[in-house]
Amino acid sequence: TTDAMVYATLSKGFRPGGNNRRPGVLPFKSDTLTNYEVGVKTSFGPVTLNAAGFYQKWKDLQFGLVPVGQNGVTNTYNAGDARIYGLEGDISYRAGGFSLVAAGSYIDAKLTTDFCQVDPLTTNIVCVPGEAPAAAKGTRLPVQPKFKGSATARYEFETGNIRPFVQGSVQYQGGTRSFLTDADYAVVGPTKDFTTFDFSAGVKFDSWSIQAYIQNAFDKRGELSKNSFCATSFCGPYARTYPIKPQIFGLKVGTEF
Repeated sequence: TTDAMVYATLSKGFRPGGNNRRPGVLPFKSDTLTNYEVGVKTSFGPVTLNAAGFYQKWKDLQFGLVPVGQNGVTNTYNAGDARIYGLEGDISYRAGGFSLVAAGSYIDAKLTTDFCQVDPLTTNIVCVPGEAPAAAKGTRLPVQPKFKGSATARYEFETGNIRPFVQGSVQYQGGTRSFLTDADYAVVGPTKDFTTFDFSAGVKFDSWSIQAYIQNAFDKRGELSKNSFCATSFCGPYARTYPIKPQIFGLKVGTEF
C-alpha cells in the first residue's frame, strides 16, 4: 500500500574455491550462503518504521589462517558450516523542525560444525577422534559484533532568512571475537564494547552554511578489531589493536551556486 510494504526474500550466493600458495596444502572449496529474509517498511503520520529478520546458512565457509612455521603465509581452509540469525531496523520521528532517528542490528552467528585442527606436518585440516577441535560447534564467528546501534536528534528552526540547527548523535557497538580458533582467541582476547558521541551546530542563510562539529566528543578509543603480524603463539602478546577515529573537531563553510 502507500503506507506499508511487507516482503520476503530468498537469495543464494557463492565464492569460488581455489588453490593455496604453499605446496602440499589442499585446495579450498567454494562456499555458499543461503539467505531467508522477511521485512516490513511502514510509515504512519510523522513516524517511519523499517524492520527485517533473516536466517542465513553458510556452508563450507572459507577461512584464512596462518599456521605456525608458515612464515606469515596465509592458507585458506573450509572451516565447516555456520548459521546466522539477525534482526535489523530503524525508526524515525519528524515533526516541525525536530527529528529523531534510531537504528540498530542484532546478529547471532555461530559454527554449526567443528573446525578441526591444522596438522603441523601437512598444514591441512585433520579431524582426530578424541582431540579437541580448533573451534567447536557453537563457537561465535569473529569480527561481527552482536549488537550495533545509533540514535540522532536534530532540531532546526527559521528566524528571518536564517535557519540555525543543533544535532547530537550516539553510537554503540558491542565487543567482538577477534579470532575463530580458541587458541588464538585465548591469547589475544576480545575487543570491548564502546559508545561514542557526536555533536554539531550551525546555521544556513541565503546560499551559505556554517557548521561547527565535534566527532567522538569524549575521545573514546573504541576497538574495531585485533590481530597479530605472525602466529599468535609468538606474536599474540604484541597483538595490534585497530581503534576508531580519535576526537575530531572542526568548522565547515559551504555555499551553493
